[in-house]
Amino acid sequence: MIQRKQTLWLAAAVASALLTLKFNFYAGRKNNLLFEVGSSHFFYWLLSAVATAALSGIAIFLFRNRKLQVRLTGIALLISLLFNLLLLYTYFSDSYQLTDAIMSLGALFYFIIPFLQVLAITGIMKDEKLIKSMDRFR
Repeated sequence: MIQRKQTLWLAAAVASALLTLKFNFYAGRKNNLLFEVGSSHFFYWLLSAVATAALSGIAIFLFRNRKLQVRLTGIALLISLLFNLLLLYTYFSDSYQLTDAIMSLGALFYFIIPFLQVLAITGIMKDEKLIKSMDRFR
């Protein structure tokens, strides 16, 4: 299980999703006060980070059922992509009227998650292809 590359990619996705809970997404000034926006400020971002971490974590242990593993990782990928778009929309829409707004470290972690999940899906698909080719030789 641990020797598979996709297990490492999924574990890194879980770690990145959990790190987004710790760090803020972006920060700026509003009325000369520092204002930081993170997943703890919005229930949906918090829920998406936890759901992404949970689905990727569960998928690690489904190495015997690769089809379900791909489905769960795909659902986690869709969730993370959807909330990446939401994060970008809220950052660029300037809904908080922040001046000097910059992306923070938490945003970097959140943008890494889909990349790691795509790498995991390709690794799972390669395993499935290898197993099917071995079944033809039996």
